[in-house]
Amino acid sequence: MKKANLAEQPFTYIMGIVVTILILIFGFRAITQLREEASLVELGTFVNDFNRIIETYYNLNVGSSKELSLAVPSSIKMICFTNPNQPLTANVPAEIAFLLEGYENVYFFNGKIGPRTIQHLEVKPEENPLCFQTAGRLIANIETKAKERSVYVEISR
Repeated sequence: MKKANLAEQPFTYIMGIVVTILILIFGFRAITQLREEASLVELGTFVNDFNRIIETYYNLNVGSSKELSLAVPSSIKMICFTNPNQPLTANVPAEIAFLLEGYENVYFFNGKIGPRTIQHLEVKPEENPLCFQTAGRLIANIETKAKERSVYVEISR
């Protein structure tokens, strides 16, 4: 072998190692971002499915009810439902009570999704807020009700 070939050989190996490391780093980042996107899609699907169910029951006759059982993304540990602009009457841990005083009526905890407003959804005034530990599934009762001249869907245990 010539001296020039011997001098180039370590450079070739080093360059191959650097390229391999860069491919692994970019591959890891791409997989991580894909998992985060999948988690957000799962959260969005849950919110849309829940909203669709509430809309369906809002359009049914008063007195229509159902035991709701929905799969919840694993990142959501607790869901709280409130009646905005009404006093909190149920016992809630102090660290989350101040979070529940916004204008939204659905709050997700330990997820990457903020509070949402789902139209026509209310809780009993004596259960405000109504919080569920989800453990992968939301199990609740919903019922179409009317008060005065408005129809709403009430969620309860």
